[in-house]
Amino acid sequence: MVNVRKAPFIVTAQAVPTLLDQHAALEWACELIVDAGQAGAHWVIFPQAAIPSYPDWVWTIRPGDDPLLDELRAAALAGTVPVPGDVIDRLCRVAQRARINVVIGLIERETASAGTAYYHTLLAIDAAGRVFGRYRWHIAASVARLVWLPGDGSASAHREQQRQAQNTSSVRGI
Repeated sequence: MVNVRKAPFIVTAQAVPTLLDQHAALEWACELIVDAGQAGAHWVIFPQAAIPSYPDWVWTIRPGDDPLLDELRAAALAGTVPVPGDVIDRLCRVAQRARINVVIGLIERETASAGTAYYHTLLAIDAAGRVFGRYRWHIAASVARLVWLPGDGSASAHREQQRQAQNTSSVRGI
């Protein structure tokens, strides 16, 4: 007897949700999960930061004292997703009902750090509605750090103070 396996049917979600609107992005994702499941797909793959949406403005607004940058960053951070949480529970329920595996990019807010750590996360949910993988990755591009790594510049000021102290110590021979 020959065992023949059918190749998985994979759908990629290329549409863009409403910019920085967590609720709209979640609704968009849930609709696409249901649609892909009804089409017979085994997997639906979403882009990075699908919820609350990819902050592509970081590539067009120059870092600095621009108040628009502060507003956009605040909106992006307000839409971040805790894992576990209500957004993840909803995605899991929809994946289970649609009987489809889901891979979705999130801007994650880590609750263990009092909500002060943010990650670019890829979450994997199986067709039974269980999270089976979470991958956080390092953001190498400095402009992307305006979104995924929180900070007000105080760490940079602290490093500068340390550097000046070291220089002063070197001059005094300490």
